[in-house]
Amino acid sequence: MRQSEWNEDVPESMPENMHEGKQEGLYGGKHDGKQEGLHGGKRTMEMPTNDPSKMYGSGTSADASPCLNANSLSNVEARVEVSAKSEPKEQPKEQPKEQPKEQPKEQPKEQPKEQPKEQPKEQHLPRIVVFASGSGSNFQALVDAAACGQRLKADIALLVCDKPNARVIERAKQAGVQTAIFEPKKYTSREDYEQDVLRLLHKQRIDWVVLAGYMRLVTPVLLRAYEGRMVNIHPSLLPAFPGMHAVRQALDYGVKVTGVTVHLVDEGMDTGPILAQQVVAILPNDTEDTLSARIQQAEHELYPQVVQNLLSAELLAIS
Repeated sequence: MRQSEWNEDVPESMPENMHEGKQEGLYGGKHDGKQEGLHGGKRTMEMPTNDPSKMYGSGTSADASPCLNANSLSNVEARVEVSAKSEPKEQPKEQPKEQPKEQPKEQPKEQPKEQPKEQPKEQHLPRIVVFASGSGSNFQALVDAAACGQRLKADIALLVCDKPNARVIERAKQAGVQTAIFEPKKYTSREDYEQDVLRLLHKQRIDWVVLAGYMRLVTPVLLRAYEGRMVNIHPSLLPAFPGMHAVRQALDYGVKVTGVTVHLVDEGMDTGPILAQQVVAILPNDTEDTLSARIQQAEHELYPQVVQNLLSAELLAIS
């Protein structure tokens, strides 16, 4: 149906009986608000009314539940209006953001103080006294070995000589080694002689006694003071040919070899414990001089080496 058609069919005013709760049915019948139930019974359905007092009740009935009346509505409307006009709640002020606390600056780590380097302790070189009576070739070999500081780490501190005219005295002077001359004829006994020598050795703080061509027997005075610290060199393969003239004895005996022996000193003549030996061959045409020269060459090589070994062994034993 078009809108125009709908408007034409609608009457200008509603029927009066519409307010009385009466209404024609859809199929032309009229009813008064009463309607039959589905099973033939009748029920009455009251139509809504426009009277507010009837819609909401008088509010005076004891049986009725409490309900809103006109005054209540006015109060509600007033409260709503007041609520609408009420000022908005004060918004909480925004708290200023907490500034991050400044972290304390990390203190630079204190650098450990550099410890002063420990100065190496000054090494005390063993102090040696050399006893000699002759030319002093072995004395010179010991001085040369100590001077280089490699073959012999020792201080040749003193020369003791029993002959004032011996060539070794000049060698000591040239090497800057202090020399003490003790002439036996000035003493009544060997013991008195060595007592005087021993006082000087103690004064000079001597550690080792090295005999190098010393032509006197050592008495117990020195042996007890330097027991195990007195060494000698001999031009033969001991125990063969002890004493003086060992090179001549080897040639006279006709042996094919001889040599050099380094030994500790005791009260006997060349009888102390043997420390080292070196063989020297005897040639067919050898003389005492030629053979002695080769033996001395062997002595100069062997003696500083053995003395150094003794000193090193002593240092190891002490440490």
